Amino acid sequence: FMLPGDPPIRLKSGGVNYSITYMDVVNSTGAGFDHPTLGAPRRATADAALQYILGTLNVNTGANIDVLFELSIQNSSSSTLASGGTYFFQTPGFTNGFAFQHLTTGTDPSGQYPDIFATVNFGRTWNSNHTQEPTSTQFDLYSVLVHEYTHGLGIVSLSNSNGTSAIHAGAYSYWDGYIARSNGTPLFAGSPPAFTGTSSDLISNNLICLGAHATTTQDGAAPRIYAPNPWSGGSSLSHWDFNHVDGVMVHQIPPGKKYPTYYSVDLAALKDIGYTTALSGPTADFVAPQTVGE
Repeated sequence: FMLPGDPPIRLKSGGVNYSITYMDVVNSTGAGFDHPTLGAPRRATADAALQYILGTLNVNTGANIDVLFELSIQNSSSSTLASGGTYFFQTPGFTNGFAFQHLTTGTDPSGQYPDIFATVNFGRTWNSNHTQEPTSTQFDLYSVLVHEYTHGLGIVSLSNSNGTSAIHAGAYSYWDGYIARSNGTPLFAGSPPAFTGTSSDLISNNLICLGAHATTTQDGAAPRIYAPNPWSGGSSLSHWDFNHVDGVMVHQIPPGKKYPTYYSVDLAALKDIGYTTALSGPTADFVAPQTVGE
């Protein structure tokens, strides 16, 4: 894709400059974030979600971050609500992506690419107004965008289904470094890191997060990581297991559910990968969602 020269929105919150570019608007699609009546509240919700995150993290006050929403999807039959992430350098080792580097150092790692990218499927039924509660049939756009932005912050795995790196041999995310079997054995270790397990470990439904802060949020028990069988590309290893943990970063956000803030387990994970933030948030009690989604 090519980035336009000037994003449609450029605001400032908490000393952090940020920009959001909507390719729906750039291309005048009349849909998604450019919808004639719903586009404005959708953009306001995307803005509010990012402001919440930047107000929660203690990052470089001179930092900048840029977000790109690619052309929206309009597919009512797809189980996907949205997707999001960040770019990483192809360097062996445990690393965080462009968003982390830009926010924590104040230096843009690459002016050519956005720090966070995301796509939303507006073919589903959404609560597009962040000031309102979703109905029982609506997915909450604010909650889903906080979720996707957080993938962009670095809560994302770079592992393929066989444990190899998806971007370069030996290159994994800091988040990957905390993924372990239930007995506490890390699945990615060494210098440079390598996969120490088997493919069956990655679909075992029995993986945990060993982050020192995350393990304090559930009475000292390590939170479970989503590792379904079969492997789910883009979702496996990058979420909490919704059968054991509740929080913004669970795999499924059901209709009618709103996450106005991070849960303590989400904040702890962000702190584990290198952000400075308070660990105050709702506890990780679980209510099982009954829907497909992310």
